[in-house]
Amino acid sequence: MSEETLTTGANGTVSDELRGALQRCDQALSSSAPVLRHLVANSESSLFHEEVLARVRGMLDHLGTQMLRRYLDTAGHANDEPIPLDRLDALVTALAEDQDLLSHLHALSIEWRLAQRFAERRSTELVLTPLVKELVGSDKPETARLAMAFLTAQARFAQHARRMQVELGELPGELLNFCLTSLRKAVDRQADSRRHVQLAIRSVQDSYDEGHTRHGVGNLLVYDDATRDAALDPEQAGIALFVTALARASGVSRDNATLGVAEGQAPRLGLMLRAAGRDRQQVERTVLLIHPDARLPEGLGEIDQHSALKLLGGNARGVAGK
Repeated sequence: MSEETLTTGANGTVSDELRGALQRCDQALSSSAPVLRHLVANSESSLFHEEVLARVRGMLDHLGTQMLRRYLDTAGHANDEPIPLDRLDALVTALAEDQDLLSHLHALSIEWRLAQRFAERRSTELVLTPLVKELVGSDKPETARLAMAFLTAQARFAQHARRMQVELGELPGELLNFCLTSLRKAVDRQADSRRHVQLAIRSVQDSYDEGHTRHGVGNLLVYDDATRDAALDPEQAGIALFVTALARASGVSRDNATLGVAEGQAPRLGLMLRAAGRDRQQVERTVLLIHPDARLPEGLGEIDQHSALKLLGGNARGVAGK
């Protein structure tokens, strides 16, 4: 059997090869955030791919810049006034200490890298994928509306990703709260400063709606069973909507689903697809679409959906550190 084909083990059992492969995937993912913290603080290290690391650093800087600009605006400073570098450095350092934020930015960096490579290799669109185009033209008004909102959000994501940036208002709610708390701690504790930073925080919170973020709209779009099933084909849906559908169908967070699609994570990707109800042939085709040279471990083809969900649920919680 070719290395690119899915191999199977004893019926109804979890083979030693599959267990070992999943453990290696878990170890790689669970160590990613501590490694990122070290790398963000030590630019000379080359342990991670330079592009991914540079993108994480760029997004941290952009988050800090957006928050400090809001603060300076509320304090009456001119829009073109430079942001004090020492204050920005202190805020970015504080942001980089949070494992959950780093993991999220890492997942966004991996997603963009995967999407670019997949689009180039398969000659597909990065934003207006065949499935999104079909959904935009749906005769169901709500589906068409959600698809258009997702298309707009995905276009913004691509624009920011090319610049190594991320919108503050696109963060998950708990990460946005952490960033705003970090801003409050980083600003001088004089009475005027406290008042201005509180106004800045309130302006961000008042304009924030998690349901209108790219992830929020994507989740609503794949809530429908038929759409979710169609989105589990990355060639039709594109990486962004595929990952969203995979996360929802397999019961893991979107960030963990994204990291599970990364290079070297083929066993986890295969298990997520089994947990999502895909059969052996669909698992094989999907994994090889994304990772043409992948070899899936023996026994994966015999794992039923219930067993895959159970296996993946435990592993996913451990990786997320929750």
